[in-house]
Amino acid sequence: PLLRHDSFPRVFKPRSSEDHAQLAMLLASSSQTGALAGPPCRRHEGAIELQIHESAVNNLSATFLAGNTYSETELRGLVDRLTTDRVEPIEVPEDDLLQLVFDDSRPLSVRLQDSQIVVTIRAQYFIRGRTRYRAMNMILQYGLADVNGQPHLQQTESPEVVPRDFEERGPRRLAARESAARRFITKMLERQLPKEIPLNDLRVAPSDETLGELVVTQLSTDQGWLGLSVDQASTSISH
Repeated sequence: PLLRHDSFPRVFKPRSSEDHAQLAMLLASSSQTGALAGPPCRRHEGAIELQIHESAVNNLSATFLAGNTYSETELRGLVDRLTTDRVEPIEVPEDDLLQLVFDDSRPLSVRLQDSQIVVTIRAQYFIRGRTRYRAMNMILQYGLADVNGQPHLQQTESPEVVPRDFEERGPRRLAARESAARRFITKMLERQLPKEIPLNDLRVAPSDETLGELVVTQLSTDQGWLGLSVDQASTSISH
């Protein structure tokens, strides 16, 4: 996929020794930003250790999401592919299902700091039935939490939906059409996004006959870096 989108890493440095293999990559075009410094030190507790800077996620989203249209069903499919836990689909009248068209330049941005993950999704517009609604931003916040002795990603705030110009001009009173769109989009996020995700329900790749299912066993966010320990699904988890 990276080659098809002309987005192969500008830096691709594999290294190996007797007991481990390491790969460093830089995912950024000449007009995109990257990490100002290397990743923080962390304990290695999984078969695979990944450290990803938030700028890599932001840059890749511009490649794969910019200008694309997704239906609500397709968005739910993206969530399902990232988690091992299957949630029964919610029956929604067809006229209430939404489609969104991602922004052309900055469709998604991620901030990683102090055990928090803040995701901002930017849409050019939404479609509900035959009606088109203006651009909105969706802001999702998750944090690391202990639930019954097990580490989870948990929503720390309800999803926030605001017009795009709030980023540049600040809050203002919403027009009636904007308020209606905000209600529809908030309901979509509430029915499609899990409020809690056990870490061992986060998977990094489809199940493999040799390795089995690889899941996240440890997660940390620090100074804009996401640290992941990955192991087979039966491994215990920590944070």
